[in-house]
Amino acid sequence: MVNHPAAPSHPAPCNSVPALLPALLPVLLLAPLIPAAGAARPVWADPTRQHEGLEPAAATATLFADAATARTNDRAQSPFYRPLNGAWKFHWVAHPGDAARPREFWRADFDDRAWKTIPVPSCVELEGHGIPIYTNTVY
Repeated sequence: MVNHPAAPSHPAPCNSVPALLPALLPVLLLAPLIPAAGAARPVWADPTRQHEGLEPAAATATLFADAATARTNDRAQSPFYRPLNGAWKFHWVAHPGDAARPREFWRADFDDRAWKTIPVPSCVELEGHGIPIYTNTVY
């Protein structure tokens, strides 16, 4: 019969930093991604506010005032139909946090006289704003 020395009841402490590195590496890599407690986010970067001001979802069916008009299936005949095509006022900012971003532009008394007018539907890049994302066509 062979006598074996008793195994220690706990592992020996690790005193070398290289041995701890595999355990600490995920913490060190992910730490910059965790926002500081109480750090304020700009409105455009706050995921808890992404649905703020949205209307509830609705079907794309057209409403008509009466059955006879509904049978024509011509949405332009509905008093509830409003096409959005046309000339729209437009103001470009490169970044939503930009100080030049207009605030409260939805108010009826907002002065948009300095804004440019673009056709809708259109592409803002084709109208000279921003950086073209898809560029196999020369702008």
